[in-house]
Amino acid sequence: MSCCNKAPKGGASLGLLLKLIAAIFVVLLIASYWQ
Repeated sequence: MSCCNKAPKGGASLGLLLKLIAAIFVVLLIASYWQ
């Protein structure tokens, strides 16, 4: 992921936010699957 290392200002925080949302979505998906 060398392309993400040279992201413009504001792009890094946006990518981090998207990763956080994706992680929460996966956790909720797994939790709802096991119930």
